[in-house]
Amino acid sequence: MRCMHSVLRVIGEGDLYPRELDALVADNDTVLAALNTATTAFDTISKGKAVQLMKELTAIVSDIQIVAREAKIVSFNAQVIAARAGQHGREFAVVASVLSGISTEVDGLARNAINLAARTTQSA
Repeated sequence: MRCMHSVLRVIGEGDLYPRELDALVADNDTVLAALNTATTAFDTISKGKAVQLMKELTAIVSDIQIVAREAKIVSFNAQVIAARAGQHGREFAVVASVLSGISTEVDGLARNAINLAARTTQSA
């Protein structure tokens, strides 16, 4: 700021290219270099955090998909048992069918999360 005031004072006195202007430019170059370094460090940290969050999200989605697969297996087994029970297993078959639908929906949501994460990673 002191340098800026000095440049403005000298320019106001009619000097078109004062030494103070050279000093101001040099000071600004230093400040800009420091800001560039800080911005680069911030970008590096941000990218590292984004990568870590994507790894965590991928692990969570993978766990969800495992649970959905297990639910599908349980549903299939329940449908088989219901079919064997004949007329007595009709209500159980409905529950098994609903479980199958839920597991399919959860699996679809997990795929959507994976696609969103992939798009986010590509755009970063």
